[in-house]
Amino acid sequence: MNMKAMRNIPQAAGYKKGDVLVIFGELFSKGYVNGIVDEAKKIGMTIVHSTVGRRDADGGLRALNSEEASSVPQPFINIPLEAGFDMEKDVSGVSPCDQLQGVKMKEWGNKLLDWDKVEDSKNRATERFRSQVNLYMKELEQHIPDGAN
Repeated sequence: MNMKAMRNIPQAAGYKKGDVLVIFGELFSKGYVNGIVDEAKKIGMTIVHSTVGRRDADGGLRALNSEEASSVPQPFINIPLEAGFDMEKDVSGVSPCDQLQGVKMKEWGNKLLDWDKVEDSKNRATERFRSQVNLYMKELEQHIPDGAN
């Protein structure tokens, strides 16, 4: 690996008041992006907030309810952007996590997953995510003014 030292400080990015920072996912109180958000606020950028969604008791992915969404700064796009497939139910209603339910530490070496079901969950999650991103992008367009970075 060829690593080179930074010898010059890069120029400022040039973002300004009226530009838009899009948080594609969810901002948590101790997340790595908080410093970027703080800097964007200082210069007057609009910050578009998003969510990964929440899981209901039955495991279904949903948007935030009104109580949960009330604490999220505006503008806020309430379309779940969860990208994983471990909680996604397959055609029979079983997720990869469900397949591992109750497995003890000493049993890990002998547990066999149904990989066809895992693949079905992955495909369903991919389809869901793509659909959600398409909806998200349509709504996001409303929050980006002409000429904004």
